[in-house]
Amino acid sequence: MANIKNTTGSVIVEFDESRGTFLTPRGRYTIELYDSFLRMRGNKYDYKIKYDDISKLFLLPKPDDVHMAFVIALDKPIRQGQQRYQMLVMQTTKEQSEVSVNLDEETLQSEYGGDLQPMMYGALSNLVAKTFKVIAKKKVFIPGKFANANQQACVKCAL
Repeated sequence: MANIKNTTGSVIVEFDESRGTFLTPRGRYTIELYDSFLRMRGNKYDYKIKYDDISKLFLLPKPDDVHMAFVIALDKPIRQGQQRYQMLVMQTTKEQSEVSVNLDEETLQSEYGGDLQPMMYGALSNLVAKTFKVIAKKKVFIPGKFANANQQACVKCAL
């Protein structure tokens, strides 16, 4: 008898592997957002990450002005063999896209306060950030007016 884990609930939002590549861990993963966790499905690896295990979310511009990096900082790192990953970095583009939310209007109003619509349009990077922000109930940090010497957007931090 095989020990098969059943996924509870239904997928709220799904980002296909063609929507962006992961820089860490490297590869293409389909991201499925559920009500209390997210699932990353790849060719070799499959991860289930609870939203409680996410410490911070970042949406950072890359120097090429075409791509954005969406960073998921984890309290409990995921493992791939001997390697541990504390930060998951997804590279997305700024091109216009659409995302469908698999919930009815009532649930969107009661659970998420109308922050999500059944069909959302905009820049792909912003759609990823917004859906994570609303569903995971975590703040997404973005660069403000702070810039480095080359006038590239940066995030202030203290070590």
